[in-house]
Amino acid sequence: MKGQFINYIKSIKIEYKIAFYYFLSGIIWILFSDKVLNSVISNVELLIHFQTYKGVFYITVTTFLLYLLIKHHIQKLKDQQLLFETMFNTITDSVVITNTKREIIMANNAAKKTFAFEGKLNNISTQKFYADENDYQRAGKLVFDVGSENVKTSYVINYKDNNNRVFPGESFSAKLLDTKGNWIGNLSIVRDITDRIKSEIEIHESKTKLEVALESMTDAVFISDIEGRLINFNEAFVTFHKFENKECCPKNHKEYPELFEVYLPNGEIAKLDQRPVSRALNGEKAISDEYTIKRKDTGEIWVGSYSFAPIRDKNNTIVGSVVAARDITENKIAQDELIKAKEKAEESDRLKSVFLQNISHEIRTPMNAIIGFSELLCDPKTSPKNMRRYNEIITNSSGQLLSVVNDLLTISILELKQIQVTLSNVNVNYVIKELQSIFLKKALEKDIQFKIENNLIEDFYIYSDEIKIRQVLINLLSNAFKFTKSGSVELGYSVKNNFIEFYVKDTGIGISPKLHERIFEHFLQSDVTINENYGGTGLGLAISKEFIKLIGGNIWLDSDEGKGATFYFTIPFEDSIIEKEVKTTNTSAVKIEKPIILIVEDDSFNFLFIDKLFSDLNITLLHAWNGKEAIEIHQQNPGISMVLMDLKMPIMNGYETTKKLKEKNPQLPIIAISAYALPQEVEKAKEFGFESYLTKPIRKDSLIQLLDKYYKN
Repeated sequence: MKGQFINYIKSIKIEYKIAFYYFLSGIIWILFSDKVLNSVISNVELLIHFQTYKGVFYITVTTFLLYLLIKHHIQKLKDQQLLFETMFNTITDSVVITNTKREIIMANNAAKKTFAFEGKLNNISTQKFYADENDYQRAGKLVFDVGSENVKTSYVINYKDNNNRVFPGESFSAKLLDTKGNWIGNLSIVRDITDRIKSEIEIHESKTKLEVALESMTDAVFISDIEGRLINFNEAFVTFHKFENKECCPKNHKEYPELFEVYLPNGEIAKLDQRPVSRALNGEKAISDEYTIKRKDTGEIWVGSYSFAPIRDKNNTIVGSVVAARDITENKIAQDELIKAKEKAEESDRLKSVFLQNISHEIRTPMNAIIGFSELLCDPKTSPKNMRRYNEIITNSSGQLLSVVNDLLTISILELKQIQVTLSNVNVNYVIKELQSIFLKKALEKDIQFKIENNLIEDFYIYSDEIKIRQVLINLLSNAFKFTKSGSVELGYSVKNNFIEFYVKDTGIGISPKLHERIFEHFLQSDVTINENYGGTGLGLAISKEFIKLIGGNIWLDSDEGKGATFYFTIPFEDSIIEKEVKTTNTSAVKIEKPIILIVEDDSFNFLFIDKLFSDLNITLLHAWNGKEAIEIHQQNPGISMVLMDLKMPIMNGYETTKKLKEKNPQLPIIAISAYALPQEVEKAKEFGFESYLTKPIRKDSLIQLLDKYYKN
């Protein structure tokens, strides 16, 4: 307590201490001066003298002390005034003090410079410093008038400087009150905010441009501060993260791990400091870094390509980050598909190269046998037994070569999408019996059991493409016998719902499950060694698949390596046409003692071959070199009972010739003979009126079978 009192005494200013001590001394002097003088001075006259002048002495001392105090205060006031004026004029804003009539009393240098005050400031009205009367009146209502709304307030209003330039001024104004609360004047501080408004406009324009730029970008763009708070982001950001709108987006990147799992390219989950915003805030830059994102709530997964960089201030200090992200999921899928397509194309090129080598082998091998044994037949030393053997080899090699050519032609037409479906009534059992007779010989040669499993009625008809069904069955049976060394081959068929299901089952080498899909591709056999050991073009299954697809069915297999194979395919049909009646033909065998047959062929060797085929038959042959000559010979020989017509000839082709001959004799049987072996060529021939179609090279048994159809003898 004592220490606090001493500190209080020390804090009192010196002049107040002097006045206090003088006051105490004066009281003591008044109270005790007479007693002191009486006790000290015994002389009455001297005592009276002292008592007379003691008041003068006190007044003199008091006056001197007052002088010292007043002088000290005056100096202090001057110092304070100097300090105030210095501070007042140092303020860069315009400061004006007015009386209650809004006449200037005091203004700092900034105000004088801005508004160009001249001479004395007294009685200068502030009205002329406002841009117009409305601004002057508005300021009065706010603070300066007697009934103004405020005692002090801030506002922006327009002023006019010494050059009559109107500028916006940010103003702080207040009424000045004395100690009794009486209004004695006004204070105004005015700051020219022209540059600030201009900067704000520029900032606003820049921000608007940034907003427009952000919203026009298809990439998700987001900007953060140093704490990772999102300052700005566009609508693409919302779409990229699968949010409904901007309000749903968390505003700090630290919240996103709760919503999303982010994976690095190596498949590991990215930690927070491995994510784009964190990396940018750590000073990293990147272009097109890939992350896989998964939403935890919906399970949606997509791939994002991120580019990011830190934002630095003028001192090169990182103050934020900018990140751009693009959804590249479709691109990645397309890229993966492109890689697969490239690999597939490369594999296809490789297979084509192997295929060409294979085809070369498949063509040259029978050609070598044909040419080689043909030369041996010309050798006079060849025995009759060897000649028969060589003839058999040449015939078999020719058939093998013809099969290769047919496969190549068929696959070429399939590649060009020019194969058409030709529908007709097909007796399924009749087709199977034909194939049974064809492959039974092969089964006997290889000592393999050949079984037929038939679950259909005897005369079971479907409305489909007989040629394609037959070709598919031939391809499947040929493969089954080729790849089966021992055991059995089984052909079966049955009705299942609105389909007929065929199958060909063997006990051969089998096919690995991983090749079940690819085995139907062009040029592919299940193993290169298969081609080396068994031969073949590798086109049969590809052709079969395309044929079944054209008909509207499906083909598949069940097999394992070393355990045989079962190939299935289906043919669709409708209940109403399952048992269509076969159209009867007007063609019936007739008995002619010596038929006259016209051969229309422009190639001399082909005619010579046909002539030799007929040499041991009781038939008269006529020969025409082209269609025009054929019409003339027919006119000269009305007894012609059959025409064998080549399709491709000079002057007039076989189609046009047949049309003209049919116009004159509709009942005349005309048989097409051509190297055109494709199904659509056969159908085209039927449309032009040909009764039958023989494909070159013509086999003798086929020709005899055709003659038996038209002649009883």
